[in-house]
This record gives sequence, structure tokens and C-alpha cells, in this order.
Amino acid sequence: MEDTRKINFETDSKNLQIEISKDLVYQELDGEMVLLDMKSGQYFGIDEIGCRIWRMLEDKVPPVSIIEKLLEEYEVEKDLCRQQVVTFLEKLEHNNLISYITPPAAPE
Repeated sequence: MEDTRKINFETDSKNLQIEISKDLVYQELDGEMVLLDMKSGQYFGIDEIGCRIWRMLEDKVPPVSIIEKLLEEYEVEKDLCRQQVVTFLEKLEHNNLISYITPPAAPE
């Protein structure tokens, strides 16, 4: 079931799953990504690093692992990387391009 509460990346990111909207058509062009939301008719452009994050979302990589991979691949401070990934994911969610899914809690 889709979870509509505000995501806390400090506590939820290890179990958090992100699902790409089924209403999207997207294509990589010259290292960038162009997305078309078939439901709204809106186009979106994503730069090279956003495209790299998008590809990880396609592979169902959780946010905490996305941040770890970007830290390995780019010279960036951890806090800045985390902040920018969170902001990027929030923008995607705000535009209904992704949704957050948290697995049910394990029985105690």
C-alpha cells in the first residue's frame, strides 16, 4: 500500500522503496533524461546526475544506497549529497513522478 506520510530519510531510508509512476514515458538523450507524464501532459528534464539517480531508481536502489553510490562516484561532501538527493526525490514526488512505498513493519 502506498504511504502518503512525510518520509523521514534518517529513519526510513534503509527500508524505503521508491516506485516510478506507471504514467511516465522517458528517454535518455546525451546523458540527460526527458520525461513525459502521460497523465498530465507535462515534460520534465533531468540533468546528468539526476539521470544517474533515475537509473538507480529503475533498479530499485533505496535512497541511502543512492547517496552511498554517488559519494563513491563524485567528489561531494556527504551532507550536501544527502541534501541534494532528498531535494531531488521530493521534487519527483511533488510532481507525481515517483511514490514512496514502505514495507509493512516486521511483527514483534
